[in-house]
Amino acid sequence: MKKLIITSVAILALLLSLPTQAQDFFGTVTYETKLSMPDFDIPEDQAQKIPEDMQALIKEQLEAVGQNTYTLNFNKTESLYEKKETPKSVDLNSSIIIQTEGGEQVNYTNLKEGISIAQVDLYDKLFLITDSVNNYKWKITQETKKIGDYTAYKATYILKGEEAKTACNQTPKDREITAWYTPQIPVQFGPANYGGLPGLILELNDGAQTILCSQIVLNPKKRPEIKAPKKGKKLTAKEFEKISEQKMKEIQEDMKRKYPNGNGSFQIEVIGN
Repeated sequence: MKKLIITSVAILALLLSLPTQAQDFFGTVTYETKLSMPDFDIPEDQAQKIPEDMQALIKEQLEAVGQNTYTLNFNKTESLYEKKETPKSVDLNSSIIIQTEGGEQVNYTNLKEGISIAQVDLYDKLFLITDSVNNYKWKITQETKKIGDYTAYKATYILKGEEAKTACNQTPKDREITAWYTPQIPVQFGPANYGGLPGLILELNDGAQTILCSQIVLNPKKRPEIKAPKKGKKLTAKEFEKISEQKMKEIQEDMKRKYPNGNGSFQIEVIGN
């Protein structure tokens, strides 16, 4: 009888420890991004001023500035996604500058509270955009492939043009987002603000950019720090969109004043995630 009681207590202790172990599941993922622009076209009025070899160089450099490294720290309910490298800027000559917009970009997600916070650097000003966690309507398939040691499943989502509207592009087309996730790492996170799948997203393609996991460290000895960003002016997503649109109008008007005949320098910006 005494032996039976001891055994029962041991089993009960094991069962009680399981939820704690599950809650302590955490890790760090490294992602590499690559910008692909097969359909890139310079506006006709500007293309006439730029030699073909320079146009090819612009496309090449656009792809180069899209290559960045990000880290995703996560536990069961929170994640923090941020860039490891500083923004890149390429000066092809005195009249053409290609640069990434957004020097200090951070995406924080809290599933328990149902919120996401994006810290965005817009022309040297920090903003904190608070929103609800995105509810992507993924179409999960049975198609699989190996990514490293993990079996990844394909999921797709149609991003409507209205959802993708930005200050730079007011009439975007619908596009398909493709994600490859693994149930072997049962967290609902991924790069940027993508998530909501029954496993970690290892690879994502949004039509112009591919984000691929290059390293995963699970349950390291030193627990990764996950804290919501605090610096920046607090705004809603709609408020930030209005500010972005206004800033873009100011830049366009400034360019018109400087170059009333449409001649002069121009700048190409790549907006990062």
